[in-house]
Amino acid sequence: MKAPNKKAFTVIELLTVIAVIAVIGAILIPIVGRSRDSANQAKSVANLRQIGLAIQSYVNDNGGKYPEAWHYGDKGKPWCRAIEPYVGMESDGTKPNNLFRCPALEEDQHHGWSDYGYNENLGVGKPDDRGVSASAANILEPSKTVLVGDAANLETGQGAWVYQALQYARGWQTTNNVPHFRHNGMANFVFLDNHAESLTQEEVELRREEMFGTDRFYGPGIGF
Repeated sequence: MKAPNKKAFTVIELLTVIAVIAVIGAILIPIVGRSRDSANQAKSVANLRQIGLAIQSYVNDNGGKYPEAWHYGDKGKPWCRAIEPYVGMESDGTKPNNLFRCPALEEDQHHGWSDYGYNENLGVGKPDDRGVSASAANILEPSKTVLVGDAANLETGQGAWVYQALQYARGWQTTNNVPHFRHNGMANFVFLDNHAESLTQEEVELRREEMFGTDRFYGPGIGF
């Protein structure tokens, strides 16, 4: 009896299959990348909204005062430490699943406090202003004023826990801690009324004075 006729792949057929797989891969890889980027951006916005709500709870419990950007106490404490009781976790961007960790950053770019920056014009900006921060009732345009958002240090590329808001709003070239456009060329922000926006660098440049404020919102330190 004759053995069954087994037809093997020809070289041309094999190359055709490889080419088809390569084409499919070229189509799918960008789609997967965009899906991951979209998921990271959505997660970042969700984190910022939670942080914004926690800050609002802090304001409600502290006579309408916003947290100080940096508290010059015995050991010093940044704003994110002040709201830890309201989020139920320690602020640490280096830890997985931490609220203050932005998923769009590389592993070595996370900050030990927060990857999200706080508008320093809401709170203490220099040592002799210790204990001073803005009152919610005195903010004239909360829907236009940034509370927190994606931030990074220009020199290191690491996430930044605070915006150097006064310098950035005035266009000072020495500013390091600024908005970081890490979500497909966009940065996420939550404003004082807790609405969120994703903006390009061009959009932020046009609005940075109103978004961050060219004067401190709490009085002392204006002009410095």
